[in-house]
Amino acid sequence: MKKIFAIAFIALFVSAVVWLIIEGSRPEVLPVGSKLPAIEYAGFNGVQKLKADSTHKTVVIFFSEECPHCKYELNLLNVNAEKFKGVNIFLITLDKGLLTDGFTDKYPVLKKADNIKFGVVKKEDYKNKFGTMVTPALYFFNAKGMLTVKIKGETKMEMILNKIKN
Repeated sequence: MKKIFAIAFIALFVSAVVWLIIEGSRPEVLPVGSKLPAIEYAGFNGVQKLKADSTHKTVVIFFSEECPHCKYELNLLNVNAEKFKGVNIFLITLDKGLLTDGFTDKYPVLKKADNIKFGVVKKEDYKNKFGTMVTPALYFFNAKGMLTVKIKGETKMEMILNKIKN
C-alpha cells in the first residue's frame, strides 16, 4: 500500500514539474514593449475599442466585482481620481452585469470622470490579448501606446502614481 502511494506521489510530482516547465517556456502574451491591444469592450456608450491616445498615457486595469483587492484598488482610484487628469484609464472586467447591476455607483467619481471608462470584455478576447486572468492587473502604456509596466495584484496608490510619472 505504501508503495502505491509513493508511486502516485512521484507521478504527481513529475507531472507538476513537467507542467511548470511547459508553462514557463511559453512566450509571454503581452510582454513589456508591446502595443496596446485593440480589444473591444462594452461600455456605457456602447461597444468601443481600447485605443492609445497619442497625447496621453493609458492605464488598463483588469478587475472583478467579487475581488476584495479590486474593490480596494477601485476605491483608491475613486478617492484620488483628480491625480489622474491627463491619463486615460480603462477599467475592464469579465463581469457582464457591470453596466446594469449598480456596482459602478459605488465609485461615483470614476463613473463621472471623462478620462475613465468602465467596460466589459469577452474572456477569450482578454485572455488572448493580455494573457493571465489575475485580478487586479494593471497595465501602463505610454502616449505611443507601448506597454511600459505591468503589475499583477493589489497595488498602493504611491506605486501607481510613480509608474504613471515614469
